[in-house]
Amino acid sequence: MDADFEKKALMIGAVFSEDIKNSPASHSYLLSAIEYLSGKSYEVVINEGKEKGGSKKFLKVINRNYIPNKIVILKSSGNDFTGTGRLKEFIDSLEPVKNKTTLYICKNYYCELPITDVNELEKSLNIIDS
Repeated sequence: MDADFEKKALMIGAVFSEDIKNSPASHSYLLSAIEYLSGKSYEVVINEGKEKGGSKKFLKVINRNYIPNKIVILKSSGNDFTGTGRLKEFIDSLEPVKNKTTLYICKNYYCELPITDVNELEKSLNIIDS
């Protein structure tokens, strides 16, 4: 994460801390951002390759599990991530395996082995969730 953005996010949390204490439910997105900054987080990158719509089965499994500190990035033929700097390089390096929809679970730009099977994804999410 960009250090300037992290510093700004922490300042926003400090500025609104009194409001958050008084009414936490009305600041749920801000609290999610603060939680994201304070704990471990994961990037989940799905590369559809040539398998159109293959991401749906993975997204269904991901959304069925409560993992608050995750960012899901979908790479398909329609998006090229131009203008995202280092993120584009990172996403472009995660290739589909045998042109099948492939999912990567990453932390701090380090990724586990690629996943092409929904059952393997279930096992990997159980490890993250614990």
